[in-house]
Amino acid sequence: MTEETKKTEELSLVINGKRISGWDSVRVTRGIERLPNDFEISLMDYYPATNEKQLFKPGDPCEVFLGQDRVITGYIDTWNGQINKNQHQISVSGRGKCQDLVDCSANWPNNVISQSNALQIAQKLAKWYGIEVSSTVSDGGLQVVPQFTLNWGESSQQVIERCCRYSALLYYEQPDGNLLLTRVSDKVAASGVEQGKNIESADFSDSMAERYSDYTGVSLSVTPFAGDVSAVQNASARDPEAGKMRYRNYI
Repeated sequence: MTEETKKTEELSLVINGKRISGWDSVRVTRGIERLPNDFEISLMDYYPATNEKQLFKPGDPCEVFLGQDRVITGYIDTWNGQINKNQHQISVSGRGKCQDLVDCSANWPNNVISQSNALQIAQKLAKWYGIEVSSTVSDGGLQVVPQFTLNWGESSQQVIERCCRYSALLYYEQPDGNLLLTRVSDKVAASGVEQGKNIESADFSDSMAERYSDYTGVSLSVTPFAGDVSAVQNASARDPEAGKMRYRNYI
């Protein structure tokens, strides 16, 4: 990687109109199976004797850029300052705007949801936090979720999770901090992946832990004397690759 490339891909943090770069270490995590996106960076702060002892405070809105590409829009969670005889260093961590959907309890009139699809439910839950929700699936492709009652203290993310599972949807946070509902696509990225170019490191793990060749499900009737239903009902299934495995059963 050339010096010019490193410079164009440098991470910067934008807070209160200030763009801060020159970090010492950085971790930025995004994914389609996680909510929200998050980051943690360490960088040099101004010397404590100056008037600008702390450039930002927890709770401040922020944006994270890699080069010119915005990757996270959210809020600062924690600020930690360290000082020794040679330097003054700060570490900062934060998460995307969708953190409020995870941290805060769902707000819904009467706690009863009815005659709504996953997109409508997510939009209503997210509007309290200034989060927009969109979907790549047309309205006709979204099922109406059966009526259900919210549990007291249940988070918005937990409700959205249930609705998306029912509708076979994925949900994840976009770089602008808003939420997207979508489905698995057959589209392939034009760039592909190549070691040393757009992949700097990768890790793969294959495990047999908690995997079995044969599974048996047992259903116990609550009232075995009420009818002809047997007190015990069994259902069994085999791992598709059971033929390659040693016998391991799980009930």
